[in-house]
Amino acid sequence: MGSIPAESTFALLAQWIEHRTSNPRVVGSNPTEGAWCIIYITVLKGVGDYMDNVTMYAASYLYNKALADRDKYKLSLELLTSHASGIGDHSTEDYHKNLDESLNGLVDATDRINMLLELYPSLKND
Repeated sequence: MGSIPAESTFALLAQWIEHRTSNPRVVGSNPTEGAWCIIYITVLKGVGDYMDNVTMYAASYLYNKALADRDKYKLSLELLTSHASGIGDHSTEDYHKNLDESLNGLVDATDRINMLLELYPSLKND
C-alpha cells in the first residue's frame, strides 16, 4: 500500500484549482481545456488511490480482528473442554452456555475470515 496523502494536500490542491478556474490573476494564463482535464484526472486518481488505501486498511483491520476472535474462541473451547477447573463454582448450565458461546463465536469468526478473503483476496498475502 502506498502512503495516504494528508488532508491538507487535498485542501491546498482544491484551493489552487478553485482559484485558477474562477479567479485567474493574469489574463490569458489559463491552460487549455486539455490541461485542465489532466489536472482533474490526476486529482481523481489521487482520491481513488487514497480510497483504495482506506478500503485495504479497513479490510485488514476486520480480517485481523476476526483472526484474533477465532483464536480467542479456540482458547476458550480448549480451556472449557480440557482444563475445566473451577467448574464446581458454577452450574452446569453456565458451563453449557460458555461452550455454546465459544462455539458460536468460533463459527462467526471463521465465517468472517472466509468472507473477507472472498471479498479481498490480497489479504492472504499479508
